Amino acid sequence: MRDRGFPITYVTFDGYMSADSIQQFNKRGIEAGVLSVDRDLVSYDTLKECVHEGRLDYYQYRPFYDCVRSLVLVKGKKVDHVKTGKKDVTNAVAAICRTLTERWAMYHPPAAARILAPYALSVGRRGPRRDRWDESIF
Repeated sequence: MRDRGFPITYVTFDGYMSADSIQQFNKRGIEAGVLSVDRDLVSYDTLKECVHEGRLDYYQYRPFYDCVRSLVLVKGKKVDHVKTGKKDVTNAVAAICRTLTERWAMYHPPAAARILAPYALSVGRRGPRRDRWDESIF
């Protein structure tokens, strides 16, 4: 894709069998790393905040809607899907939202006495949650 003019500078993988791919990207001058959205809730919290704050622009993609509707919060610690659902598309979108938010925060540090809300809200804040993750998204 970069050979076709897309300015790709950073790529992440979920970790499964990704060591060789990461090495190949790094050899081509593209920073690559591992990001698992299943280790904590930060990625999905960031996705939810992006939707609620209007920072996420997307078209009506049925697989995305279906994945979001099948998400559940398990024991307040993990986002998963119901037996008949999937979460591949939402995993990708959550990873993108987290990566872009964190990388933006790296290059735009907050001014004194000002909080960088999108990133600050997604880290460490845990309030009451519903069993169905998606009810308030759309």
